[in-house]
Amino acid sequence: MVKPNSELRPRLRKIAQSLLEKTRAGQANWVPAAGADLQYELKLPESRIILAYLSPRVEPDYLSLRLHTLSGVAVGALEADEPEPGEPLNPPDDWATERTEQEVDWKALQPLFVEVHRSVTGWDKVMKDVETALAQPGAIGVSTSREALPTRP
Repeated sequence: MVKPNSELRPRLRKIAQSLLEKTRAGQANWVPAAGADLQYELKLPESRIILAYLSPRVEPDYLSLRLHTLSGVAVGALEADEPEPGEPLNPPDDWATERTEQEVDWKALQPLFVEVHRSVTGWDKVMKDVETALAQPGAIGVSTSREALPTRP
């Protein structure tokens, strides 16, 4: 996991917040990143942003917001591990600062990822459609007759 230097971290958090606002307003054109699940890309004139939810087998899941040049060189990243359920609220002093930074970064990235995922996949519209159909009396679903289906030669 790439850790941002102390100068970049506040700027990257602000970028995450601004991206969340733009995405909620429908003013950010996120697209699925090529060949990757749960990764989204926002292309800008001189750069691109990649937002990803990653789930390694032996490490905690984490979110990553990476800024790249158009040629693909990474210039900054904000990454945070998903908090573990049941973690102590008062960690030992030697890792309290790192954990606090991780929590702040997670709180910046998690709502952004949820909103971008909703925006790109349209899961909210699908859920509304299904819930509306289920709330109606009677049969649901579009009926197709066997005659309308293509047949094999």
